[in-house]
Amino acid sequence: MQPQGITFGPTRQLMGRTHLAIYCGRADGTDGVEVTVCEYPSAEAAKAGEQESNKVLGQEQSHVSRVRKKSVLHLLRKSTTPDETVQKIIAAFDGA
Repeated sequence: MQPQGITFGPTRQLMGRTHLAIYCGRADGTDGVEVTVCEYPSAEAAKAGEQESNKVLGQEQSHVSRVRKKSVLHLLRKSTTPDETVQKIIAAFDGA
């Protein structure tokens, strides 16, 4: 995402089991955005994992999630995070 002008700090591994995932990694962006990407064994498992995670994360107004094949993106933004940053991250995840 650096070509789009988005910089992240170090990636940290999360407990994938909480998200029903094989693996989850999280990183903080310089614009006050937190990004988590979880990997699943199948597209169906990714959809189920997104639904499970959204039960908790969806309570945050700033939460956005996306499924792409066997991956799920969870994005939490601060009130100061520019809309453009969120749009760039979602576009990069969607493969645009």
